[in-house]
Amino acid sequence: MKIQRKFQIIALLLLTVVSVTSILISRNISTNIIKQQITDNLINTTQSRVKHVETLLSQYEELTKMVSTGVVFRDAVDESIDYTRRIEQVNQRIKNIIETHEEISRIRILDKEGIIITSSHEDTGIDKSTHEIFLEGKEGTFIGDLHLSSFTHKHVLSISAPILLNKQFAGVLAVNFDADKELFKITTDHVGLGETGEVYLANKDGYMISLSRFIDKVILKQKIDLIYAEEENSVSTDTLLQEKIVIIKDYRGVEVLTVHNHIPKMHWSLITKIDTEEVFAPITKLTNSLLLMFAIILFIALFISSFIPRIITRPLRRLHESTEEIIKGNLDYKVGTSSPDEVGQLSRAFDEMTASLKKSREELEEYSRNLEEKVEVRTRELSDINQNLEKEIIERKQIEENLSKSQQEFAGVFMNSPVAMVYLDEKSNIFNIIYIVRAGTMVHPFMNYCQSAGGIGTGITDYFHLASS
Repeated sequence: MKIQRKFQIIALLLLTVVSVTSILISRNISTNIIKQQITDNLINTTQSRVKHVETLLSQYEELTKMVSTGVVFRDAVDESIDYTRRIEQVNQRIKNIIETHEEISRIRILDKEGIIITSSHEDTGIDKSTHEIFLEGKEGTFIGDLHLSSFTHKHVLSISAPILLNKQFAGVLAVNFDADKELFKITTDHVGLGETGEVYLANKDGYMISLSRFIDKVILKQKIDLIYAEEENSVSTDTLLQEKIVIIKDYRGVEVLTVHNHIPKMHWSLITKIDTEEVFAPITKLTNSLLLMFAIILFIALFISSFIPRIITRPLRRLHESTEEIIKGNLDYKVGTSSPDEVGQLSRAFDEMTASLKKSREELEEYSRNLEEKVEVRTRELSDINQNLEKEIIERKQIEENLSKSQQEFAGVFMNSPVAMVYLDEKSNIFNIIYIVRAGTMVHPFMNYCQSAGGIGTGITDYFHLASS
């Protein structure tokens, strides 16, 4: 694998690891920060709306109590007063109250038997003795659950309070408050909840009792899953709220970040929620920005990793080409550059190595030439020696042949000659005597004489035993 490719792969891997790690860390930190901010906002919104609802219900209770203690309403259940006169007075008072308080849509007075004796609507005479509004109302102020009025066809809260006459129970006052006048305004206020946030109420059975931001006609029809926190005296309200912050799918089937808070007085739950898509939209935007930045940095890194390695590998490629020239035998090729870096030092080292190699090769060639000359001289000498040896051998063979021939001739001459042959030197001294003895004959007495006399001259006595023919 080429250096440039290795550099690109290393740069790409390093950049990818660093970028992915940075993106994950940034995303995680941002997610926690934004989630905490949204959570705090939902908690604050939930707390404020719960307090607002409780305050509104308390106002409704106080208003109902105040009306029930009015002289006109006490007179309405006082049988000692003329029925017609007291009914006219209370009806006029009911009319004035309804005109003054627009949130009140209906007022009824029940006697101590639970019979409606007067009403702002045409339901006088109806027996409500078994109805919750009467049974609970005669014991004290009671707020009934949200329901649809059969007369006004509006969703109302019925609040009842006992009417006391001489501190004795004499009847019940029932007042209907329209939910869309005040209560629904609290839940439909979406300030600070973004595009998908909403607040709504649910009764103890899990049915929505307030308007939805996204779906029409959900009151008392749309059921939701309630989440309750286990209330402990040792746990603060904030902690309880934190425990109820969850991510679930709401009644639309959309994943939401939600906070549930309980209203014990009414057994209601107030739910504040916002779509997770909107909650984490900044995270998504941040992630997309980081990914775009990563892509840009990656492009720049790829460009740099393609450009820088060329600068680095250019002298290396030249060095490689130079080594190929040197391998071909061109030791005069110069590799060195003036670059002060390691590649330049390596190239100059190659030049020094090439010069040393060239010098060594020249010395080796010179030595080879000298050796060839010595070998040639030695070869010629050996050739001369061989020729001399061959000449000596030929001469030796010639001498041997001549000697053999002379001996044969000598033997032929003395085949029938005297017993001995005497050789004399230039001073006529005997230097050799050759005795020729025939086979089966005795040695000549002269030989014995010569031997006993120590020989004649300085020669050596030879014996030839000639076989008889």
